[in-house]
Amino acid sequence: MNLEMNLPALVVVFPFFSAMLMVAIGVFYKKIVQTMFQVTALITAYFSILLLIKVYESGPIRYFFGNWVPPVGIEYYVDYTNVLFITIIAVLLFVMSIYFPNSVKKEIPESKQYIFYSVTMLFASGLLGITITGDLFNIYVFTEISSITAYALIAIGGTKRSYRASFNYLILGTIGATFIVLGIGYLYMATGTLNLLDMQQRLVPMYNSKIVIVGSVFIIVGLSMKMALFPLHTWLPGAYTHSPSTISAFMSATSTKVMAYLLIRFFYTILTPNFVAKTLPLTEVLFYISLIAILAGSFLALGQKDLKMMFAYSSIGQIGYIVFGTTLINKYGLIGSMYHFLSHAVVKGGLFLVAGIIFYFTTCTKIENLNGLFKRMPFTSFAFLIFALSMVGIPITSGFISKWYLVLGAINSGKWLGVIVILISSLLTAIYFWRIVDRIFFINSDDKVNRVKEPLSMLIPTYTLVAITLYFGIFPVKLIRYTEIAANFLMETIK
Repeated sequence: MNLEMNLPALVVVFPFFSAMLMVAIGVFYKKIVQTMFQVTALITAYFSILLLIKVYESGPIRYFFGNWVPPVGIEYYVDYTNVLFITIIAVLLFVMSIYFPNSVKKEIPESKQYIFYSVTMLFASGLLGITITGDLFNIYVFTEISSITAYALIAIGGTKRSYRASFNYLILGTIGATFIVLGIGYLYMATGTLNLLDMQQRLVPMYNSKIVIVGSVFIIVGLSMKMALFPLHTWLPGAYTHSPSTISAFMSATSTKVMAYLLIRFFYTILTPNFVAKTLPLTEVLFYISLIAILAGSFLALGQKDLKMMFAYSSIGQIGYIVFGTTLINKYGLIGSMYHFLSHAVVKGGLFLVAGIIFYFTTCTKIENLNGLFKRMPFTSFAFLIFALSMVGIPITSGFISKWYLVLGAINSGKWLGVIVILISSLLTAIYFWRIVDRIFFINSDDKVNRVKEPLSMLIPTYTLVAITLYFGIFPVKLIRYTEIAANFLMETIK
């Protein structure tokens, strides 16, 4: 088998079947599954990097399963945009796989650990499948794979709160999936195809069709629920707060962002901006919703008493940033959205890893218990500080670069209200993160302070994300050039 030729399939199929194998082997040899998970994550990350290099050097790839050419067969389509997202997901999975063992042993019953690793890998393969497939119905199938596994992973901790959070996500996620599959049905009814590129061409003369309009609105509503876009966000705080720390970290870094990626793909590959900005002003509606989401997430985070809950509400605002850039329909907005995808995936994943280390030693993430944390866990505390600075958008962090391009995109579109909202949100973010920084570094604990030995297996992944945050804040040029190529490629559909 030619490895390079089959990379688009391998990046999804390899982790998918590895997850099945983990279950089979785990029944008899539970201890091996952890190593299998880490090796699978490493190989998947390797495949994704090879795929990124190949696309960068040779351009988009169309991969036909069984050599059945679309619209008859199923296609995996890899371009400059989604290969970046694929690489982020796969690399984060590998980095976090190093962190997993200590946290999993602390929070997951031993009898369920091999199931946990298997389901997590299946969840990751679902996200990768969503990102790479060029078939609209396959997007729905992979969305359900990732959703069903997410419900299980949230509940696997075995507490009443985790069960409640999982059930809440199940109900709202199912409603969102129903909207998506109904929308797919309407678009298929209109075009007679499920292939994304083929559908784009067939939809051009149908922009005024009521079937197309209704189908498009259904899909947008479904994606908004799946990505937790305010006010359809109610499942997210509980899911991120009450799931095991490892799942909080990986889900917050990838799950909602993949749904936001689908919004970009839907706007620029299936419908084209000519439709969503002119025929049906979806971008205008989502522009104002995204501004509300940015502010709502920031205000809701202000009043939280639990660290993970604060991070969860903060994520609602960050999703607003990505949607905001998408709706601007210009190169700078898209660069900002894609850069923010990377920045927020790394930073929010890192923040939840920090929360996981704190929970590992204290079994609690209440903000009131963080007094004097720096003296007990200096490395964890410093990592939190870097991630907090990036969330605010301080220079030399990746968060600054993404917000800078979002501001440029808003100015380029003449939408100064967006600039004002970004500045207000950054100020609010500084306020709610400062109260944590103040407790950690400047308020002494009433109890006797004992320095704890922070595990290297948890610090190394956390500081890898710290390094990525700083690297893409200090040396952003290469990634900006790449995202500019991706943005220009997407913008070619505008006439």
